[in-house]
This record gives sequence, C-alpha cells and structure tokens, in this order.
Amino acid sequence: NLNAPHSVDGVEVERLNSQVASLEATLKEYENAIVSEKERSLKQAKDSEQLLSEVREANRRQVGKLERKLATATSELKTLKSELSELRSSQHEVDEHVRT
Repeated sequence: NLNAPHSVDGVEVERLNSQVASLEATLKEYENAIVSEKERSLKQAKDSEQLLSEVREANRRQVGKLERKLATATSELKTLKSELSELRSSQHEVDEHVRT
C-alpha cells in the first residue's frame, strides 16, 4: 500500500520477501511451461513433417502404379484399334468380293 507509512519492521519485510519468492516461483513455472510447450510444438511439427513425407512417398508410388496402368491400357487400346481397322478392311474386301 503506497499510502501506508513506510514500515521497516521484520514482519513487513518477511511478508514482502514471501511475496517476492511466490512471484519468482510463479515466473519459473511459467518459464518451464513455455519451454515445455515449445518442445511439444517442435516435436509435433517434426511428427507432422515425417507424416507428410510418408504420405508424399505413398502418393508418389501410387501415381507410378497408375501411370504404368495407363501406359498398358493405352497400348492395349492402340492394339485393339489396329485390329479393328484390319477387320474392317477385311470385311470391306469381303463385301467387295461378294458384290462382284
């Protein structure tokens, strides 16, 4: 209390020392909590980074599989179109032969 007369008795000094010690302990708790939270956040970020890396790798493998399947299907389609073209050509020749 700023308006109270300045007392220097042992009880007042002891009370103030107790308050200072209490506040210092509270500050130390806050500092420790902040350090713990920073460490937790850093670990969480590393875990998230690892998970993201694993997901990217899995996606890369899956894309590779799908690209190979697409290449196979494209090749098969090209072959089928070629065979169909040959069959149409043969059918056309048969039709021409039948007409004559």
